[in-house]
Amino acid sequence: MMTLFKSQNLTGIVKKGPNKPTNISILEEAQQKELEVKDASALYLIQQSLAITIFPRISEASTAKQAWDKLKEEFGGDSKVG
Repeated sequence: MMTLFKSQNLTGIVKKGPNKPTNISILEEAQQKELEVKDASALYLIQQSLAITIFPRISEASTAKQAWDKLKEEFGGDSKVG
């Protein structure tokens, strides 16, 4: 999975979440949209990579980081899921 995220320049979004400043009003609208699109892309890749039996475990996640953290928790941490 990490190779897929790296190939799409999404590793940071998955591991740390969107890097939004505390005061997001300083971001331009285009920058905010770009962060949202990257997060949605990463979440989509995670969802599409899962077996139908595993998907329900992350179905409530609204961000890639939430989904990734849930998978890390369920499957034993970074050493097994990157």
